[in-house]
Amino acid sequence: MSVSQASISQALTSYVLQGLAKRTDFVGLEVAPEHGQDKLDGEYPVVALANGEMLRNNTAPRAPGALFKRIEAKIGLETTKLSGDGLEIPIPIEVARNSDIPIIGVYAEEAMLNSMRLHETRVAAISQGTGFDTVASTAAYTTANIATSDLAMDIQLGIDRVRDRGEYPDTIVIPQAVWTRQRFSTKLAAFIVGANGAGAMVTVSNLQKAFADEGIKRVLIGRSQINTAAKGKVDIGQIWANTHIWIGAGRDADTNAPGDSMRTAIKTFFWREIFNAPFFVEQYFEKKIESDIIRAWGYTNEKLVNARAGTRITTQYS
Repeated sequence: MSVSQASISQALTSYVLQGLAKRTDFVGLEVAPEHGQDKLDGEYPVVALANGEMLRNNTAPRAPGALFKRIEAKIGLETTKLSGDGLEIPIPIEVARNSDIPIIGVYAEEAMLNSMRLHETRVAAISQGTGFDTVASTAAYTTANIATSDLAMDIQLGIDRVRDRGEYPDTIVIPQAVWTRQRFSTKLAAFIVGANGAGAMVTVSNLQKAFADEGIKRVLIGRSQINTAAKGKVDIGQIWANTHIWIGAGRDADTNAPGDSMRTAIKTFFWREIFNAPFFVEQYFEKKIESDIIRAWGYTNEKLVNARAGTRITTQYS
């Protein structure tokens, strides 16, 4: 038999995840927090807020011994079907076992990055897709409008839109090129100084601090890249398109019972039967080619579960 059975490498998975935790270019799991399910075809409860019914003042005076007032709880079930996606990288033993650097770890990280890149692409497509409502920026994010465009105002209006539905946005995702241009805009610089004090620099952390009182826990820059060219060619582009900024309920909003959709806008469902994380690394030896095989994969499904909990800003970027 030329192929040894693959087994999950806890040590290698841990090593890779620790390295990836230091990266700032993948934001998908912050926008769409993970939720494990026991079957490939799963169901999760959808707790509807009934168009604001839960925000109504339904509590009423009650006479001794009388019945309490009741309202209807709208709870349904949605289905999620997981797909297995992964990548293998053969490493000849002459390379794998005679290198002064941890070559297996290097390739394991690259394989995991490939899985995360696919996940990031799916989350970006949902976040920037038509499932969420859209309002155009107050002024186009063009070089000509560098003095008049108002990113802070647009973000505040987006936060207000989501909160006016009874939802609680905690996350902002700004595409890299949009951020690169807007951080030099006149109004954003004035806003950052006004919110953080004289001398405050226009940084991602200072922008988050400026909106902390509005419930924003993280401002993320969509920096992840992908090669869309045919094999052997290179055409690097951004996964997060310049067309939209996303504001919504992400990881910190996911504080309710697992699977309910009252707060989080998007979830990453995964099959926890194999491993208690969306992605993991396996390793085996293939005798036929005398190579160690590194495999990164997982069963996932990224799904919009609460469209009310997110919104898009059309940047009019050009």
